[in-house]
Amino acid sequence: MIGRTARMVWLPLTFCASAAFGQAFDKTLFVTNNDSSTVSSMRVNYDGTLSLIGTYPTGDKPQDCALTPDGRFLVVVNSNPSVIGPEQLGVFKVNANGTLQGPVATTLVGDAPLAVGMSRSGFVLTPSTSDRTIESLLVGENSISSLGHVPAGVFPLRPISSLDSKFVYCAGSISPDDIVTFSLSPSGTLTHMNTIDIPLTAAFGIALHPNGSKLYVSTGQTNTIRWYNVNQTTGALTYGGSINPGGNSVTELAVTPDGKWLYSVQVLSDTIHTVRINADGSLSPTIFSNYITSDARDVVTDGRYVYATDETLLGGSVGVYMFQIIPQNGSLIQLGAPASTGGFKPQFMAMWAPPVCQGDSDGNGAVEFRDITLVLTNWGGSGPLGDANFDGFVGFDDVTTTLANFGECVYR
Repeated sequence: MIGRTARMVWLPLTFCASAAFGQAFDKTLFVTNNDSSTVSSMRVNYDGTLSLIGTYPTGDKPQDCALTPDGRFLVVVNSNPSVIGPEQLGVFKVNANGTLQGPVATTLVGDAPLAVGMSRSGFVLTPSTSDRTIESLLVGENSISSLGHVPAGVFPLRPISSLDSKFVYCAGSISPDDIVTFSLSPSGTLTHMNTIDIPLTAAFGIALHPNGSKLYVSTGQTNTIRWYNVNQTTGALTYGGSINPGGNSVTELAVTPDGKWLYSVQVLSDTIHTVRINADGSLSPTIFSNYITSDARDVVTDGRYVYATDETLLGGSVGVYMFQIIPQNGSLIQLGAPASTGGFKPQFMAMWAPPVCQGDSDGNGAVEFRDITLVLTNWGGSGPLGDANFDGFVGFDDVTTTLANFGECVYR
């Protein structure tokens, strides 16, 4: 528990570049910059805007990144189209102030890895599109070690694990290996279980419902998002249905933590579309979409805001688009101009989001009289200031939430 006094002691310490504290104290977004061979660290401000913390060399052509479940390490995989053979995967320590240290460890993985995943039990998952394998690895304090690789179909692309980390699902964008299922042992060993073919198309993005009951898979060629029912005991998938979210060529997907909204990136129309997740986990398209200037790439969300990279090849650094979610209908409001990553061709992202503090609507780490004042001065609005329970409306419930959590802020 971190109260007002503890917060005042903590803050000065976060400005030293020590990794002793582990994860970043504040919500932080990490972005790979492919053409600059760097990864950026960006602070997520309480109003949803981004502030650049720093950029750090990664080696040649970083493609994707993933955080360990405790937020202490960032794994970055490189993928250079001109390289034939193994590519580098590096591990960075995340400091309390959001800066990065390292890479503190590197290793080689298979050729042309276009994504990197992380199981909820902490195993790194790296498919190789050229070698047609998926590899599991384990991050140590200053090391990373391979636990083996197995065949993963024709073009394994993007992996995700089940909630209990017993199963791994990998989207592959060449049929017939569109969705490949693996078991994942407690020691990190992968074993092939099953393959699903999606006729006349190819899988691309993949996302899991927060309760683990549905798997969502995008198919760019037919511009559809399919959902599968997940048997959380056996790992088996059964087809549930599909929708066309709008736009052209859907790729990456992001689901809000409350399981109400799914946001999809369309790379040919350069748009983000809002998709409603129904109570049973099925999907319903909405009329809401937002335009990305030139080359939309990735999308992530923390449930209050949505972030999308623009990897424009037209020269210069475009950066990350920032949007606020309107809770009533899932539509997005853009927050100013895109935030610069300090690099070129920003690609994929990973977000560290520490637990929120109920009642602390100004995000200063303490629930105090100022928070009550913010509720009263923003009464009837949608927040974020004054919205103590984060439901998108400032009202009587926010008064009771603030009083119930007054004093200490349970932030960790």
